[in-house]
Amino acid sequence: MGDSRGRWEGEALVIDTTNLNGKTWLNEGGEIVSYAEHVVERFTPAAPDTLNYEATVTDPLVYTRPWTIAFPMRRKKAEMYESTCHETDHDLPHLKALKDAAAGKK
Repeated sequence: MGDSRGRWEGEALVIDTTNLNGKTWLNEGGEIVSYAEHVVERFTPAAPDTLNYEATVTDPLVYTRPWTIAFPMRRKKAEMYESTCHETDHDLPHLKALKDAAAGKK
């Protein structure tokens, strides 16, 4: 839904995404962004089983200033389920049900 370009800055993988089509949202709550959104993500090794993730979102049509989210991503010793993000993805409820079933949730 945009053009992503990756590059290395030292040990960090930096992914710069521009030219978004304005049809995305930020989360399952439907927080919006526009076609003017620009996202810079950083994946930095922090430990053998941990990556630090940081994303800065700039969208002058929706937000008054850029904002950043950051958190550690830890390797899990569990099966990963494939999922993709498509404009017409109707399988998200099914994928969530699989994840919940694997976690023992009802």
